[in-house]
Amino acid sequence: YIGKPLTELILPDSRNTRAIMFGEYFIRSGYRLIDMETSYDERDENHRYYQNSIIGIVYDNKLTGYWHTMRNISKLKIAEKKLQYKTRLDQLVSHISTRFINLPPESIDKNIESAFGEICGATGSDAGFLHLFSYTHNTSSLTHFWHNQKVQAKRSDHINLPLLEIQWVLDNLKKNGMLVIPSKKHLPSKEAERWINTALGAESFIIKPIYYQENLTGMMGLIS
Repeated sequence: YIGKPLTELILPDSRNTRAIMFGEYFIRSGYRLIDMETSYDERDENHRYYQNSIIGIVYDNKLTGYWHTMRNISKLKIAEKKLQYKTRLDQLVSHISTRFINLPPESIDKNIESAFGEICGATGSDAGFLHLFSYTHNTSSLTHFWHNQKVQAKRSDHINLPLLEIQWVLDNLKKNGMLVIPSKKHLPSKEAERWINTALGAESFIIKPIYYQENLTGMMGLIS
């Protein structure tokens, strides 16, 4: 590349748009680009972030070279994004909780489902649900459900279900305090597969228990 014009190294129709972007910013900055952040999808499928500084070497009013330093700031950026995500969720949950304080009883059901919609929007989920248990009849019923077009489920298929059919869910919730199903490949049994397949378009679940006076009274979760 020594001695070649920049037009030969970075052509307008080049696929290396990152190099073109670097060149444009470098020139516009007066050959002094400081702490420019870039991100890359590496071969190991990890997303990495870098901080770049490029200082031009000018001699006789001509750019004759440059110094380029690149610092890996992936851990810092990932931690920053996690903190921002958690902060947004905390603010959303606080806003929803405050809203429920003064709601009249007849508006609670509707607002529970709209709250699921807000949470799904913030987390990128496709559906949110609430099941309540009746130990008098040993059944579970889907009482609240919000979903977008990607996930479909008939509420009638989830009314008065025998608790035995979801015993695997209850066991996991009692043991681990949460049930995470990253994909259908991780389902533990045929019963689990049948239960999951009642929600068309569902691929992954995260489920949390609901306790009242130290008794497991229901569960809520998100679907993607």
